[in-house]
Amino acid sequence: MSSVKVLKTLGVGKGITMDITVDETEPEDSINRYAMDTICTGEEAVSIPAHWHKDHAEHLSVLEGRLEVTVNGDKIVLKAGDPAVFVPRRIVHSMKGFEGEKLIFRERPDPAGMYKAM
Repeated sequence: MSSVKVLKTLGVGKGITMDITVDETEPEDSINRYAMDTICTGEEAVSIPAHWHKDHAEHLSVLEGRLEVTVNGDKIVLKAGDPAVFVPRRIVHSMKGFEGEKLIFRERPDPAGMYKAM
């Protein structure tokens, strides 16, 4: 039995969902406890406009496919298996998938917490 539970699933576009999860085996303050997985079938490319977070940083990683990440004006293309990108709090960032490509990427908040599920 998996220790990862889906707390909430959000539909955000054609073939795009976001699963907010908790791994109950991880300590409450671990960045590995909470995650938001965005799953995109490729029917529509995911596009998260430029934004920033006042109270938390994020660790972004790709589980499948490719993701263009822009952090403070610098663009990189993350692929599955690449090291996570750290986005400090209050730094403008955006994310974009590629049309026709399946994509799964994960966001982990730092500090840890389930505030993304609220």
